[in-house]
Amino acid sequence: MSLLAKWTWRYGVEKDALWRRVIAGKYGRNQECITPWIISKPQGVGVWKGVQKGKDIIIQNSVLSIKNGSRSIYFWFDKWCGPQSLKELFPDVFKISRYKRASIADNITKVNATKVWNVSFKREVNEEELRRVLALLLFIRDPPNLVEGAKDNRNCLFGKGNEFSVKQYYDFLNREEPASFPVKLIWRKEIPSKVSIMVWAAMYNAIPTIDVLRRRGFQIVNRCWFCKKNEESISHLFLHCSMAT
Repeated sequence: MSLLAKWTWRYGVEKDALWRRVIAGKYGRNQECITPWIISKPQGVGVWKGVQKGKDIIIQNSVLSIKNGSRSIYFWFDKWCGPQSLKELFPDVFKISRYKRASIADNITKVNATKVWNVSFKREVNEEELRRVLALLLFIRDPPNLVEGAKDNRNCLFGKGNEFSVKQYYDFLNREEPASFPVKLIWRKEIPSKVSIMVWAAMYNAIPTIDVLRRRGFQIVNRCWFCKKNEESISHLFLHCSMAT
């Protein structure tokens, strides 16, 4: 499995290699994509299907570095802003999106010289869908700063110097995995929209507390506005602040 997974890794980084160009030309949809597509043909793709067996572990344990976002990284399918793809996190929004195979750059536009998200939909969204769209925008935050001419890449979390390591991948496969957060419990009709969005944002550290704003470059003194004693953070507000809790 470790050796097969390395081919998935190499597919994303060796874009000029002959074997890679042959595979992308025969089975791929995009010559520039970092993540290979799953092949659904019943015949003639046995070797390539075997290579993809370790793909999910590679994707879940690597970080996509967005440089230009033009063709390499898909907005919906690639895991560029967390451990899950936006298609997995927001399947209802993905379903009504107009351009399912859009890149990150495809969904960014300029308004008065400011870059903003511009996700197109097949029809007008209803109230419930709008709530999910707002949650999506809150989750992905501001558009990344794209650099024309730069190359997107994938950085491995368990390799050496951001390179894939078969040994460390093997060690990773044999470790215990932590329990996942019960995401489905958040989005329920009986829970008020503002509560769902707040919990969702807190789970992904997306609430604009002072510590988050400082990391984004804002020059603000970090002090809790409730107790005036500690620095403001999500964990402090929801767990430790004597005034807020």
